[in-house]
Amino acid sequence: MATKIERIVKLMKLAVYLSFVACVAFLSQTTHAQQVPPIDVKVSVETSSGVTIYHYRVVNNGTHPITALQIGFDYYHGDPELATIPLGVTQAGLPQSTVTSPTGWNVVINSTEDTAKVDLEWSITNPDAAIAPGQSLAGFSVKVPGSDATYTNSHWTVSLNGGGDPAFSAQLSVERLCSAPRLSISVSPNILWPPNHKMIPITATVSVQDDVDPNPIVMLVSIVSNESGNPHDIAGAIGTNTTNFSLMSTRTGTDKAGRVYTITYSAKNYCGNVATATATVSVPHDERK
Repeated sequence: MATKIERIVKLMKLAVYLSFVACVAFLSQTTHAQQVPPIDVKVSVETSSGVTIYHYRVVNNGTHPITALQIGFDYYHGDPELATIPLGVTQAGLPQSTVTSPTGWNVVINSTEDTAKVDLEWSITNPDAAIAPGQSLAGFSVKVPGSDATYTNSHWTVSLNGGGDPAFSAQLSVERLCSAPRLSISVSPNILWPPNHKMIPITATVSVQDDVDPNPIVMLVSIVSNESGNPHDIAGAIGTNTTNFSLMSTRTGTDKAGRVYTITYSAKNYCGNVATATATVSVPHDERK
């Protein structure tokens, strides 16, 4: 009888031990899944002519550099999540007109035989391009036909360099408030004298700041005159980011205000918001103050 009781006690102890091990393993896995470092991946949405562009920005407040980024991939479950194939995808890969990558990064599309869904994976091609602690990096974008909510509510995965576990995942964070850039410009010289009908080189100084996009697209939008004149009075690469152009030092002499050239620049961030700013160059009627 004692032997039978001893066996029962041993079996009970074994059952308790196995339950304890299983519980510890579950808690360990759950804790591991929640140990996401202070990293965030934000998405903003731009719609245009039947397509949607999703822009991603990585914020690294952790202690290790980020060397890879996947959108639409849950590291802890290993499943692709993006339901719509990006525009222009072929067996050769992703065209540059469909996706953008920051300098020093490259992107591929991943798929499996188990699902029609995909994920996008960016990785560094230059070690210096890694996202250092305390930095954020924009320039990751993808264009899809129509729209697809999985590009905003799926998971991101980042890989760390020297950070213990190789990757961490969490859900995307939508940038709901994406204001326009703050833009200001000045030009030199801003007064042309004498009015000797010579083309004078002008240099613009452009200052742009943005809360989410470190590199808004700056463009010279237009240069116009308050006087009708020869089109060759203005020489500048309109539609580019040039800060150098030339203006004719001339005026008709009939307007006491003289000639005024108005120069307009724009700055567009990856949310699609645009700011404009102007500066003027004048050719006075005379030298009176």
